[in-house]
Amino acid sequence: MITLIIILSLTSCATLINTNYTELNLYSKQDNVKVSFNDTSDYIFTPTKIKVERSREPLFLTLEKDSIKRTIIIPSKLSPEFWFGNILNGSLYVGYIVDLTNDKRFKYPTNVYCDINSPYQMNFKYKPIEKPTNILGQIDQPQKKKKFTGDKGTINIKLSIPEGNSFIINKETHIGNSFGFLGITTGVDYYYKDKKYLGIGVGTLTDFIIPVPAPYDVMGEYERSFGSYIDLIHGFDIKRFSFNYGFSFSKYSYYKRITEELFPNYVDSLLYSKTENRIVNFI
Repeated sequence: MITLIIILSLTSCATLINTNYTELNLYSKQDNVKVSFNDTSDYIFTPTKIKVERSREPLFLTLEKDSIKRTIIIPSKLSPEFWFGNILNGSLYVGYIVDLTNDKRFKYPTNVYCDINSPYQMNFKYKPIEKPTNILGQIDQPQKKKKFTGDKGTINIKLSIPEGNSFIINKETHIGNSFGFLGITTGVDYYYKDKKYLGIGVGTLTDFIIPVPAPYDVMGEYERSFGSYIDLIHGFDIKRFSFNYGFSFSKYSYYKRITEELFPNYVDSLLYSKTENRIVNFI
């Protein structure tokens, strides 16, 4: 059986791709404008690069030049990874639901051009000739690098949505294949040591004719295939990637049926069925 699976693992596109922090380049009409944010004593002069934590909240920057002191507000917005990433990876509504629980879906404008004399007239589409080299980091909150490996004692709950399922199965007179959609898998990983875990997963698969659950009619002979399995896994993490191996205990069923019209009703009859149990190891 070959299964094309999008692993959501409760971390969808924006949550998985985006880091906790993002950067914006700040330019000003006046030279050497003093910039600080979040009421800290740390400051830098424009043009500058500012590293901030992603958030749904707007960013408040304080600008100072000579005797003038202004506060500008830079709004956050949803990132392209949130809007388009979940469409491209096939997770769709499940991915959006997961991303909606995480501030990683937000971003700030890449370039901001401002005028201290007109703080509310900012250009978010400014195309600078030269990128700033000075960086002001978010000092009031420690810049913890996001760990993509598990610490000892961590428990991960997983959810997987099969994007497409291909079955190789006994079809009465020959070994054949069938392809279809729909299914669901859930599981748990437990980190017994840093970066190493044991896991279990259970799931079901079908060869439904379309990728969304919907009623349809069939006349004449037709075939259906189903599968269910339990995976026992041992795995380890290397940076953002996870590798595992283990055993899979599975059960596959094949049905050949016929739908006939017996006026005024329709009768669905079983012509042949076959059930197989398999134990395989995988890497």
